[in-house]
Amino acid sequence: MLTLLGANEMELGLDPGRFDLFGGEGRLDRNVLAIPDVLPPADQPAALRLLLDLVWQAAGMERSFNYYAAGKWVAQ
Repeated sequence: MLTLLGANEMELGLDPGRFDLFGGEGRLDRNVLAIPDVLPPADQPAALRLLLDLVWQAAGMERSFNYYAAGKWVAQ
């Protein structure tokens, strides 16, 4: 469960060398960001992708880049 209060004062720490940033991306676009509750199975880390996508989308990005487009976790 995740709720960010004062989210419009927060931003994702995005590497401009990795992302084509046009201005505004990374800054959350709402005061309260409430992410739905989820209890993913331990053997399915991809279950969190949809939730992380919501956070990244609130920051003006298409999706979470912690996952490949096909849904597999990006090991860094």
